[in-house]
Formats: sequence, structure tokens, C-alpha cells
Amino acid sequence: MKLRSTRPAKYLVAFQLAAIVATSVLIVGLTSRRVAAEQTTYCRNIGMTSTATVPPGQGLEMSYVLQSDCTLKQVSSAVVLTPTGVRSRRASGAAVAESISTLTGVGLVYQWLRDVAGLPLNEPELNATWRWDGTINYEGYVVGLADYARDGWVPTVNTAAWSSLTSSSGTAVQHAEYIFAGGFHNTFDNTATVLPNGGMSCTWAYHFDQGTPGWEFKQMCFSSVPGTFLGGL
Repeated sequence: MKLRSTRPAKYLVAFQLAAIVATSVLIVGLTSRRVAAEQTTYCRNIGMTSTATVPPGQGLEMSYVLQSDCTLKQVSSAVVLTPTGVRSRRASGAAVAESISTLTGVGLVYQWLRDVAGLPLNEPELNATWRWDGTINYEGYVVGLADYARDGWVPTVNTAAWSSLTSSSGTAVQHAEYIFAGGFHNTFDNTATVLPNGGMSCTWAYHFDQGTPGWEFKQMCFSSVPGTFLGGL
């Protein structure tokens, strides 16, 4: 009787140990997946609006980084000058005469978003061109671009137009929106207020439903040297 009762007991112990091991593996597997999910942290409702004015021939660049506590920290701010070597249309006497009588300003309002690795995600850009000689001559051009990463980001909205254009100022606006799988919805608004002296005021605004710490936001406001560029973009 003792011999007959020993073997089933061994099998029962082995079965119990196997069940414990299998349960442990299952718990460890579920725990590791749960920890990995918890480590994906998103910031919600990220937004900011800022304004800057630049004289002709100057630009301003500013960069912000989304912190782990979901605040935005400014990491750089620099004044930049108009790039040289772009005066190709001033070579002829007619172009020089035109630049003296009626100047053409070219402005750029630019935002770009980079991920933690520095790869581009969204790049909305507003270009405005206006003619001036102390007043704005009611001739202006506006173009809005909505560049984006081709890895799943989709631009859903991109509009650009003059909201006003008078002899004393003109306002061009761009609105761009992008989406990405997983609940990402980014909205950008660029505004250029052009002036009769060739200078420009820029306003940048953005709102993201969610984002990842480490994202970098860069904004640029650029106004050309009077007469450097002629004609519309």
C-alpha cells in the first residue's frame, strides 16, 4: 500500500510545482508589460503663444524643450541676420532702380517640432511678401507650407491668407493641423504683421493634445533687408 501511494504523491508534487512555475511566468510576463506601458509618459494639453518684432534684415530664433514635468523650458534665443548671397535680382540696373523706388519685404514665420532624437515631425511655415515705400502699396503675396514627417503624420488642415492689408500694416495668417495614430493632434497658428518700413511682427501659437517629454519646439521670425528680394514668392 505504501508503494502504491508514493508515486501518485510524487506526480502530484510535480504537477503543483509546474503550476506554480507557470503561474509565476504568467505574472512576470504581465508585470513586465504593465511596467513598459506605465513608462510611456505623455503630457496633455500643451500650448503656448508668443510674439516678437524684428526690424528689416533681422530675425529671431527661439527654442523650447518639453520637460519631464510637462513644462516648457526655453533653451535658446538668438538674433540672426539676413543671409548674404541672395541678391541675385539686384544685378541689373532696372532691379536696383525698382528697389529704390518701391521696396519689397519678405517675411518668414516658422515653427518646427522635433522629437527626442531630433527628427522632424511638423514644420508649418508662413511666407509673406509686401511692397512698401514708407507706406504699404496694397500689393502682397502669402504662401503657407505644412511640411511633416512621412512616418505616419498627416496634415489635415493648412490655410494661409491676408486677414487685412492697408497702407499702414498688413496681417497674414496660417493655420495648420496634423494628426498621428495614438491620439496625437497638433495645431499651429502663424501670424505675420508686416510694416511699411520693411519690418515685421510675428506671433506663434500652438496647441497639442498630447506630447512626449524631450520634444523640442523652435520658432523663427525673419524680415528681409529692404530690396534684397523682389517680387512675390
